[in-house]
Amino acid sequence: MEKEKKIIIVADDFGISQKANDTILELVRLKKLSRVAIMADGLISLVERDLLLTSDIKLDIHLNLNKLNPKNNERKFEKGVLERSFSFLFLYFTGKVDAVSAEISWEKQIEKFEEIFGRKPDGINSHEHTHFFPAYFKIALKLCKKYNIDYLRFGKNKFPKNFHPICFILNMLRLNNLKKFSQSELSTSDFLVSLDWIKDTEKFLQKTPVGTTEIVCHPERDVEFEIIKKYF
Repeated sequence: MEKEKKIIIVADDFGISQKANDTILELVRLKKLSRVAIMADGLISLVERDLLLTSDIKLDIHLNLNKLNPKNNERKFEKGVLERSFSFLFLYFTGKVDAVSAEISWEKQIEKFEEIFGRKPDGINSHEHTHFFPAYFKIALKLCKKYNIDYLRFGKNKFPKNFHPICFILNMLRLNNLKKFSQSELSTSDFLVSLDWIKDTEKFLQKTPVGTTEIVCHPERDVEFEIIKKYF
């Protein structure tokens, strides 16, 4: 059967701040989201948990390398995405980010998710796409298998005609990880794109390729919250 165009909207960073939680839950109420990526160490009330559990939306674990402080985890956007990304790249390639510690931390986060929600996550992704880096990609695959999680944020294909620097980096990492992913038999989208890579939403929607496109958004950013409400 011929594939059709399908878009799934995923809101990242539930738990990182109260504003993130409030805006995501508003989009849940408006039925704008397909999945929510949850930081298990974050700020999650029982009421918020119950709203997510009764929403019939896929609930993913959003793995984080740095433990969150629920008392002081309001998102700061002073640093641009490139500055944050190159800061991580420096730590990664100088060996200052410990993969062994990351695996221990990520396991604890998955177990915390199960403790909070009473079930396993529907999928795995990570804060600032850190699981795309080879050392962490192996860990993500291992955790999917160990906890019987069958969806991993990855994207089977390179997204065409997108020259955003982060998109370029992730595409290079995706190519490096493609063989391992194919052998894993995990599910993923056909294409992966972040909302802040899109310059013109209307034009993007007109040219969305055939297949499933996973669009990652951060609704605590006012501009992204309004775009999701308007176009999806």
